[in-house]
Amino acid sequence: MLPFRLLLLFVCFATTLAAQSTPCPCCTDQHRAFDFWVGEWEVVDTSGTILGHNTITKLEDGCLLTEHWRGASGTTGRSFNYFHPADSTWNQHWMDNSGNPLVLQGRSGPGKMV
Repeated sequence: MLPFRLLLLFVCFATTLAAQSTPCPCCTDQHRAFDFWVGEWEVVDTSGTILGHNTITKLEDGCLLTEHWRGASGTTGRSFNYFHPADSTWNQHWMDNSGNPLVLQGRSGPGKMV
């Protein structure tokens, strides 16, 4: 029984060590393309009227951007945003407090998001 426990302990230690030495999977330029959006935002229209406030944060070691919208009219919403390396797209999954989902997909380019 002792050799099995010793083997199990070794496997757990080796797995933990390997996970710690793996480079950051979401630290690529593509994953950072939406970093300009991170922060606290006051959203206004062209006349300066405040439409709402938006908080954008990075989570999961930079693999996920989250949005928290608070509209001046009482609407609220949240989104999860991530880069999908399999097809080189940015994806957004949005839900607001009226139950309206929105799913968007696009790509980043020099100085823009499409």
